[in-house]
Amino acid sequence: MEHDKAYYIQKVMELTVREATGQPVTSPSTIVPMLKDFLAHYDVEHFVIVLLDARSRIIDIVIMSKGSINKTLVPVRECFREALLKNAVSMVLAHNHPSGDPEPSREDIDVTKRIVDAGKVIGIDVLDHIVITRNHCISLRENGLF
Repeated sequence: MEHDKAYYIQKVMELTVREATGQPVTSPSTIVPMLKDFLAHYDVEHFVIVLLDARSRIIDIVIMSKGSINKTLVPVRECFREALLKNAVSMVLAHNHPSGDPEPSREDIDVTKRIVDAGKVIGIDVLDHIVITRNHCISLRENGLF
């Protein structure tokens, strides 16, 4: 049963990525609806990266980790491994807050800064980190949190 659900979610995500690939990601508003469809229903935290090409079009959305009701470990190294393997120029980070509270935690802000700093060294820009709930979202960049 869980396998069928994972397969369904993967297929929905693949269709969503294919539909969105032509449109550049120019602001959170261009990507939030897709992220909300993908992340808001989970009852544990999921951390994803949205990989973008040189024209800011979506290459892929990759689930990097899933955790508990209120936290997940973010594999910084693996985020960039995926980006490098898929020739991404930039990325958007996103994760859900199943609690419904979209406020980023101190850990959310800290990991974002670590990933941004690593991206500067490698040459992959981190454009934003978006926290998603069923009813709200918060862009860490738009709120000046990195």
